[in-house]
Amino acid sequence: SMSYTPKGMFGFRGWVFANTNDQENARYDDDTYSTMTKKNTYRSNDETKIKGAAFQTRADFGTAGNAVLALSTETSDYTSDFRNVDKDNAPPTAYYYDHGLDMYSAALEYNVRLLSKLGVTAGYSHHWQAKDEGSDVDKGSYMAGLSYDLTDSTILRASYARKIRFPDIKQLYDPKSGNADLVPEESKNYEAGITQRLLGDMTLDLAVFKHDVSQYIEKNDATELYKNWESYEFKGFEIYLFKPFLTSGTIGLGYSYLDTEDKSAGAQRDELQYRPAHKYTLDVGYTWDFGLRVHGDILHTADQYYYSDNFDKGKLKDYTLVNVKLEQKVYRDSVFLFLGLDNLTDENYEESYGLPQAGRTGYAGIRMTF
Repeated sequence: SMSYTPKGMFGFRGWVFANTNDQENARYDDDTYSTMTKKNTYRSNDETKIKGAAFQTRADFGTAGNAVLALSTETSDYTSDFRNVDKDNAPPTAYYYDHGLDMYSAALEYNVRLLSKLGVTAGYSHHWQAKDEGSDVDKGSYMAGLSYDLTDSTILRASYARKIRFPDIKQLYDPKSGNADLVPEESKNYEAGITQRLLGDMTLDLAVFKHDVSQYIEKNDATELYKNWESYEFKGFEIYLFKPFLTSGTIGLGYSYLDTEDKSAGAQRDELQYRPAHKYTLDVGYTWDFGLRVHGDILHTADQYYYSDNFDKGKLKDYTLVNVKLEQKVYRDSVFLFLGLDNLTDENYEESYGLPQAGRTGYAGIRMTF
């Protein structure tokens, strides 16, 4: 990535990215994981490559506001070497899949301060998706928001956004679960909030939200295929309390509540699966003068449900995750070394029924900025 802010009204920012994911999948006859003789057992080697670029330019008009123009492009390629047992006790049949997907976006956002206390933001973006199988599609989205400085310590805000989300390449073309006829999902998003500065240099932020989503893209557990669900509703609130301490420390405490409902015609679920109703967070960070930053966070998740193929309702176990990260600056503000541990306590937990998540996981790396 790079950014450039010359003297004058314009600033520029751009970045490129590339990602490759190789994944092996298999379905066996039973929990011995040793044989594949029954119909629809399989083994596959999948590779997904995603690359793209984005560019932004910002124009500052002074008291008349500022505008941001953003352009982006993304190319996805997916291949699958798939061996499926089509009949009981038959040798596996080989299939090979190769698909591509291109996406383009253009967006314009304008921000202006009216009078001394009222801020206005408005934006529009258009997105195109070109498929090698199925119909190409393009859709637009837009947003508008207001903020108002009620007092020197109180800020009110409200926004509305119409957003779209295209199906990704695996949702379209995965040999076991893909559906090339998926259409983009569309959402209407409402949010209102307040930011309040408190005594002791603390800040409290509260937001309420409601999202009405049509054509939601999600796998149907009964058929194991992705499909468009007619209508989902998400609503709730989030609260976050933040306080700096000592010279360069921060501590934050948060809670979020989520209520969900499947409003599709003939729906048999009273709430959506795998959406926890309650999340509690605690995060603490501190940076020393010699460039070492330590950060830790705790996440507790509660009341998460799932459904069987017959829509019998079950509850996943509540869980608590502890994560820590150390980052050391080694050269100016450009080169950093980091080391971290996720799930420090090695918690056994699931985010989806029957799919245990990773235990204690360590990672290390280098971060460079230019």
